[in-house]
Amino acid sequence: MLTQEELGSGKNTTKVEQYGWSIVDEIGELMWLSKAILNVDPAYQREKVKLNRILSISRAWSWVACGTLIVAKRTDGKYFVIDGQHRKLAADKRADILNLPCMVFDAVDIPDEASAFLRVNIARSPVGALGKFKSEIIAGDKVAAKVTSMVTESGYRIGASSGPEYSTVCVGLLKQCMVRSEPVTAQVWALCVDLSNGRTITDRLFGSLFEL
Repeated sequence: MLTQEELGSGKNTTKVEQYGWSIVDEIGELMWLSKAILNVDPAYQREKVKLNRILSISRAWSWVACGTLIVAKRTDGKYFVIDGQHRKLAADKRADILNLPCMVFDAVDIPDEASAFLRVNIARSPVGALGKFKSEIIAGDKVAAKVTSMVTESGYRIGASSGPEYSTVCVGLLKQCMVRSEPVTAQVWALCVDLSNGRTITDRLFGSLFEL
């Protein structure tokens, strides 16, 4: 029986109807899948896995903590992990774990998977700016595409670097500034490139110049 809050202001109208709430994807299917057929796509997954976390999970496996992995089934029948990369890799280290519980969703394409990855990780646990940006590119985010084009055309690349190798990780800030003013962002970026002379461009450098 619906509560008065759920019913909303109309006598027989739910909040779903009253406010036009939506469902953005289809219901998945709970399946036990062999870990051997579960794949991880580096196109939108986090760049770095945490080895200590994987070892911790594998050394003291807990089915309660494992829960269910969120998996995309592609049109070619292959399965790709959207959420649960560390648990899948931890299971790979154990010969006594052959199958994993998975909530499986049909995926239209890789951008569809990347969008699902973002929805899962933003809703449950914050994903890093670089990881989020990487997924946004695959998902077709127009602002992220403009940032990528600007950076790569200047001879720089997006990603972490162990040294001064024409790289930047300040993608979150670049996106924010691109939304505020694309021309100013391009001008400030060009100035950063000239000043850095190949060294890594940081949030601090770009942000201080953008605010001048």
